[in-house]
Amino acid sequence: MKDRIKEARKHAGLSQRDLARLTEINNSSIALIETGKRNPRMATLKLIADVTGVNLEWLKTGEGPMCPEKNEPEPDDIDKLVSARGLSPEIGIFIRKLISLTPDQMVAVTDFLIDLARELQELPREDPEEEETEKEGKSIDERVEEYRQALLLEQDTEESGAS
Repeated sequence: MKDRIKEARKHAGLSQRDLARLTEINNSSIALIETGKRNPRMATLKLIADVTGVNLEWLKTGEGPMCPEKNEPEPDDIDKLVSARGLSPEIGIFIRKLISLTPDQMVAVTDFLIDLARELQELPREDPEEEETEKEGKSIDERVEEYRQALLLEQDTEESGAS
């Protein structure tokens, strides 16, 4: 099994460090598993199979194909998803590009997005509504009052037209 785990990792283009990070298993544990000094639990095997994209049965026993048949979404499926969710066409392009990445590329993109998210969380938040009202020079209360007055005027106009 140790050789199959190592083969699965290499097939996915991952280093031991990458596999450890993606499975959230200690790096030294991955090394011990691959050298046969530690037997992985079923949950660990499932994680490794999921991350490396190999069949769990093959990983456990060596039986069956190493990799499952690819069942990637058809372009129409992506278009349907984008349309159903009301997403922009650019999101469809992003999804297509993302699912075409190799495991190594996926690790790099994931690391980049995690770093980006961390940096964005550190930025001070700006309230877009507050920014918009500042541009107009009016507070939100002033804008609400203007809207209320416009509704009252519209209501008065409708009532006088009905009389």
